[in-house]
Amino acid sequence: MLSTYDTPSATMAVPPRVVADLQFTGDGVAFGSGCNRGHCAAELTATEITFGPVGLTRMLCIGPTADVETAVLRVIRGNQTVRYHVVGDLLRIHGPAGTLEYRKAPHPEV
Repeated sequence: MLSTYDTPSATMAVPPRVVADLQFTGDGVAFGSGCNRGHCAAELTATEITFGPVGLTRMLCIGPTADVETAVLRVIRGNQTVRYHVVGDLLRIHGPAGTLEYRKAPHPEV
């Protein structure tokens, strides 16, 4: 789950009830941008991710969900290579237009 993201002027916490996630799949990355869902091909090395063209649903986003989506799509863009690193349950992705920090979601109670 996305926990923080960069804006041009500050690092922001993801607001309550806004859900943005990231999952590596067999053929790329599936993600929630805070409002829409997306998928793209991705190539990983030990330190970098190269994203392919992004497919995205097209729901209207306003307010905090739009702010989070804008930040996510600045970093997860087609044909862009970003740096990443993992520390414990934190995944930090650094792109030319900002940084996204994802924390591993807790397992649901059964």
